[in-house]
Amino acid sequence: MGADLHVLASLDGNLSVGGHDGAAISRDGGQSWVALESLRGADPMGWAGTPGGLLVGGHPGLYRSTADSTTFTKVSTEGAVSDVHAAGAAGDAAYLASPQTGLMASDDGGRTWQPRNTQVGQGFMGTILVDPATRSG
Repeated sequence: MGADLHVLASLDGNLSVGGHDGAAISRDGGQSWVALESLRGADPMGWAGTPGGLLVGGHPGLYRSTADSTTFTKVSTEGAVSDVHAAGAAGDAAYLASPQTGLMASDDGGRTWQPRNTQVGQGFMGTILVDPATRSG
């Protein structure tokens, strides 16, 4: 992952870490780590857990995991964002922040995205927390 780490996330009992060179996951509380080869060079900056798997955003764009959360595929659907600085989710409601598009929202676990605010998120780098009680995308 290199010396510049962007994010540490705790999702579904696992720890995930991302940085300039890639990402890794720990299923034992950080005692051991497994590199996520499909995120090599993805520069992960934001992680979000949805019922359909994990969403990971970075400078090359948005990635979605398989059911085991160890293999990721770049999302290349219409409206895909190519630079994601933060992500968050609760259930199927997911959000991402991008310097290109601002704050985007999804109500289907990240399969489709709608702009929420084109100004917010453009300079944003950090974490998006979503309240499960008021999570509507």
